[in-house]
Amino acid sequence: MYNAIIVGAGTSGLACACFCKGKTLLIDKQSAGKKLSIAGNERVNLTNLADLNEFLKAYVPNGEFLRNAFKIFFRDDLLRFINTLNLDIEVENNKVFLKNSNGKILVNKLKNFILNRNIHLVENEKVIKIEKKETFIVYTSRNIYKSKNLVIATGGLARKKLGASADGYMFAKSLGHTIIPPKPFETPFCIKDSLFENLSGISLYVQIKYKNKIFSGDMLFTHFGLSGPVILEASCFVKNCDIININFLGKNKDIFFKELEKAKSIKLLIKDYLPKRFINNISKKIPFIEKNINQVSKKNIHFAFELLCNYKINIKLCGFDRAFVTKGGINLKEVDPKSCSSKLVSNLFFCGEILDIAGPIGGFNIQAAFSTGYLVSQKLGNLPFTNI
Repeated sequence: MYNAIIVGAGTSGLACACFCKGKTLLIDKQSAGKKLSIAGNERVNLTNLADLNEFLKAYVPNGEFLRNAFKIFFRDDLLRFINTLNLDIEVENNKVFLKNSNGKILVNKLKNFILNRNIHLVENEKVIKIEKKETFIVYTSRNIYKSKNLVIATGGLARKKLGASADGYMFAKSLGHTIIPPKPFETPFCIKDSLFENLSGISLYVQIKYKNKIFSGDMLFTHFGLSGPVILEASCFVKNCDIININFLGKNKDIFFKELEKAKSIKLLIKDYLPKRFINNISKKIPFIEKNINQVSKKNIHFAFELLCNYKINIKLCGFDRAFVTKGGINLKEVDPKSCSSKLVSNLFFCGEILDIAGPIGGFNIQAAFSTGYLVSQKLGNLPFTNI
């Protein structure tokens, strides 16, 4: 008999196991921390330097749910814990990343930390069914386990190739909980556009305008469409069939025309800003690209500006296969924010992405996973963080 069984060894499950006290089983149908190991292109964006109120606002509309979790384990606590693992950090634009390390190293250190505390870690064993009688009974592909407490930390549906599934929702529903329909979040754009042909692998700093919002950052051309930090950030606000405007040069109309007069031709203007392959595609759209600007009509110059600095595309969001985060999940009305415990089933807890909480790109989701994982550990006979 275990004091606690944690189903799901992703970020929040690992975090919870790190601080649990008593006989604990952490179990996953695949290797632990698979998604965390590749987060942020393996650099792992751990957290963000935004203040508490800005943090909570980022998880629209459910950020207030996290206030209690952040009160007992927030950014400074996470970074102190990372330091105890002998890992360094660096900050870029308020985003905190691992320094001189990667996600695989982080996951291995978390696993070793857990194992050194005699937590029972079982990988590659699928949980089939969970029942609640006097205790929780967890049926797997190989065993039957019993526990006083149960933590569901199975994550969402994002990145199915990394093992994401609806298992956690199924377990929660079987125990009486309702699920807010999951939707892809932080997702690339799956679009086809002749302007973007044969550009896969090229990254470009752009500005994106959507309604009254402007997003700036690196955009990555892919074989299926567009990705990169600025696209993932914008994706948190747009929906399918919306129109966005991309400024490939980052110039407004006045600056564009002023610099065009000096450059003498459109090609000379853009050659220092855009990759050759992209310029080749643009040339097919702007046949007068090499002409002296004095030989180009105002109408055509305006057309060139719209293409280079105000390019319109219709949005088609990619699905769960390419999304990084899931929005939706366990209905928060059925969960106590002070403990992440079920209001419906005694000794049942949830942490991480399975909850109906999703933040934008920037370290918000990993922080939420660690904070909710730690909060749950507090209710399972925890090891106080100050004692580590």
